[in-house]
Amino acid sequence: MEDYVAESTESMCAEHPTDEHLRGALASSVVLGLCVLCGQSGRQVVSLHVVARTTLAAVQRKFDHWGFIPDEEQFMPEVTFAEIVESVLVAAVDDDFRLDISAKVVELVRFDRPWYEAYDEDAEAGTYFSWRDFEYRVKHQSRLLLPPVGERAVTPPEESYVLARSMVDFVSANDTFVRRLSPGTLLYRARTGRDVRDLERRVRAAPKAEMGPPPAHAASAARLSAAGMPMFYTALTPETACEEVASHSPYDECVVATFTVEQPLRVLDLTAIPEPMSLFDEEYTSGAGRLRDFEFYRDRMTDAFAADDSQAMEYLPSQLLTEAFRWWTAPRIHGIAYSSVAGAGGKNIALFFEDWEWIEEVGREFYRFGAPSKPTSPMPDEFEDRPVFTVDAASVTRYEVTRTVSAARTNP
Repeated sequence: MEDYVAESTESMCAEHPTDEHLRGALASSVVLGLCVLCGQSGRQVVSLHVVARTTLAAVQRKFDHWGFIPDEEQFMPEVTFAEIVESVLVAAVDDDFRLDISAKVVELVRFDRPWYEAYDEDAEAGTYFSWRDFEYRVKHQSRLLLPPVGERAVTPPEESYVLARSMVDFVSANDTFVRRLSPGTLLYRARTGRDVRDLERRVRAAPKAEMGPPPAHAASAARLSAAGMPMFYTALTPETACEEVASHSPYDECVVATFTVEQPLRVLDLTAIPEPMSLFDEEYTSGAGRLRDFEFYRDRMTDAFAADDSQAMEYLPSQLLTEAFRWWTAPRIHGIAYSSVAGAGGKNIALFFEDWEWIEEVGREFYRFGAPSKPTSPMPDEFEDRPVFTVDAASVTRYEVTRTVSAARTNP
């Protein structure tokens, strides 16, 4: 690499880089001297050829000279080295000196070959096929997740475990994906039916029982939960709650109840967009690969499926991964947030509270053990004998649903 970087007698202030990984990479080369950028002497500086060499190493983590050539034709657009350097340094150095630093780096790096964003066809295909195989195993072979007993995964339960474990470990190590629901956060649930006014009266009389999670025997299969395993599905807005319900119903009115979070909760936010990793991070290549895999799997978990006889089977992979996130993530999470398929821009949160024993009705005595016929829900000690949610009958209201239909000609 050094053969491609010219020596330079010029230096710049060691404080001009703002990226912690870039600063760390330059730290061992810092001396006292003159900064050619700000003109100050007696400063802690680093030689510009060291900056150029470090920047080139960062560039080569994401760009190469080969691109992607299927069928003897270059698929990736060519980019200039100057464009690449500016994009790499845009969030890595003091903006007042970014253009000058970029120009110095470009001047010192002697590369006359074309540059392309690297495309790892094997990695992209590997991510796709690993998910495809996971789906097939879960749907048609086994719904177990078992750690490998040997050096590598061999059986379907072992192979499924490896993928699920990798996703859980990635989330556990990246706090970006964890959303805190503070006390006072409002969540919404909606129901609909033929006689919505009678439903409204029943909900006002018993909001916890009518609007809490369904009884286990009545819980149908959903995106993140299997039949018979209820969760507390909520939305962040009443409109999204109504849109979700209306998408599975012919009725045009909904009853909505507002729930208030009373205890601090941690949810896995599948809608979160993590900050891109720094190219100056030596772990960039492997970290970016894990992020790419996670985002692909996440998108598959939130795919829309037709509401027909195949839907229950299509939900199996996301249901199994939800179980892994629920029980394996450390520290434990209390639910999963995901984008609404029915409401554009809406967000839903499926919470791991399977009945109304965690809900208190405002103005009524809270009784934690409301369902003695089943084991007590395993939750953290700090929730013992205290409600996690409250619901006020006065919050119950009706919403009207407006539907639109469009058509377009498909034949000439």
